[in-house]
Amino acid sequence: MGGGPRTADRRRLLDLVAQVPVGRVTTLGILATELLLPPRRITHMLRLRDAATRTTVPWWRVVADGGAIGRHPDRDEQLQRLRTEGVPVAPVGIVREFAERRWIAFDPAPRSEPELGAAPVAQPRSRARGMKRHGPKP
Repeated sequence: MGGGPRTADRRRLLDLVAQVPVGRVTTLGILATELLLPPRRITHMLRLRDAATRTTVPWWRVVADGGAIGRHPDRDEQLQRLRTEGVPVAPVGIVREFAERRWIAFDPAPRSEPELGAAPVAQPRSRARGMKRHGPKP
């Protein structure tokens, strides 16, 4: 078989990541919005890259929404690759000049239309760690 929706989602993700130019970064949130998937799913799909994808798709250009490089086994490699491409990264692992380096202009990807009667796709939500929801102020 052709793989199903998970394979299609992964292919669309890799196609988007491949569009990020040298010297620029994109975020999990931007990718999640483009693909209508939760940011954690994006993280999971990027973590499961194979050897070919590891060298051909610029996974290192994907950072957290605030420009931070996560703490993961490939952190040092990601930092080195970004610096090699001219992306300024602080020693603590945050992209400097993040607003100027952020890439959001993806070519439109064909989105499959939901089937009639299918459940609507939930929009991804993102909140900073530690933030709480508060109602309106009195």
